[in-house]
Amino acid sequence: MIDKNFSGNTLDFLMNMLSSKDGMARKSARESLVAMGAPAVPSLMKALQDSPSDKVRLEAAKSLGVMATNGPSPPW
Repeated sequence: MIDKNFSGNTLDFLMNMLSSKDGMARKSARESLVAMGAPAVPSLMKALQDSPSDKVRLEAAKSLGVMATNGPSPPW
């Protein structure tokens, strides 16, 4: 998991990791994005809507689903 004090580069890195061939890397990125919370939502929404990769869209959907059901009240 990542520290809450993240940078834009961290968000970009984690979003790129959603397309990894390594399932554990994708899972780790997904968990980190969920832990990041609201700042990750716009990037996850964009990936869900625009990514040509089924894998990335699936990981984005999983992340958003966990955030919506397990986290605090969503800010969106």
